[in-house]
Amino acid sequence: MRISPNEISFADVEAFNIIYGRTSKFEKSEYFYRPFEDQAPNLFTIRDRQHHSQDKRLLSHAFSRANVAQHQTAIYDKASHLVERMKQLVMKNEPIPLFPAFRCMTLDTISDFAFGKSTCALDLETFESDIFDAIDKATNSVPFVNSLSPLLLYTSFSLSPVSLPSPTEFRGPSRLT
Repeated sequence: MRISPNEISFADVEAFNIIYGRTSKFEKSEYFYRPFEDQAPNLFTIRDRQHHSQDKRLLSHAFSRANVAQHQTAIYDKASHLVERMKQLVMKNEPIPLFPAFRCMTLDTISDFAFGKSTCALDLETFESDIFDAIDKATNSVPFVNSLSPLLLYTSFSLSPVSLPSPTEFRGPSRLT
């Protein structure tokens, strides 16, 4: 249903895929991307299809299935290290700060992937890093990020000890190869 000359409303999954799918010929909505206008253009904010394709082509090799599959072991190792840190906290009967813990795992994985060396953020006692302070200060300029509930960002959780399957039992990333 057309709501205005430049806006429609729909409740059909097929229409959603046609309009918002990867192969869509429709331009990204200006309204949806307005919170990101003050940022430098990047693959997530470029609305022009041709400009987006050109920039995506420059990065696509780094995120190809084959290239990501080469990093399976490193990702598995980071996940195992995180589980070990969580076990330590459980054994001490301490809460697990999930958001900071997974943030550290993400930082270690990305730094290892991008720079060939981990930041070792998972080894930080409280999962807090100066890098995160800098990221948090930088994201204050994005209205959408500021509107997220602090409860989502700093959730603590108590867990019983768990263990990851061995790399040969780990089926998730093996589908990449």
